[in-house]
Amino acid sequence: MATVLDEAPRTQAGAVVVAELNYLARGESRPVSYTFEPPAGTPWTTGELEPTRVTIRDARPLAASGA
Repeated sequence: MATVLDEAPRTQAGAVVVAELNYLARGESRPVSYTFEPPAGTPWTTGELEPTRVTIRDARPLAASGA
């Protein structure tokens, strides 16, 4: 599904959103994700995702001010 906007959405100065992002958890081995079928008995991906709540701020006002 695609969304097309005729103009940029308006945001309030200092707009903040709290969201849950998935980060790769620290592990013992290097994570792997195969593009093509992996060898027999090998999982397509390794590594665990760790959900983390983060605060996302609108930095466009800073960019516009040259900061």
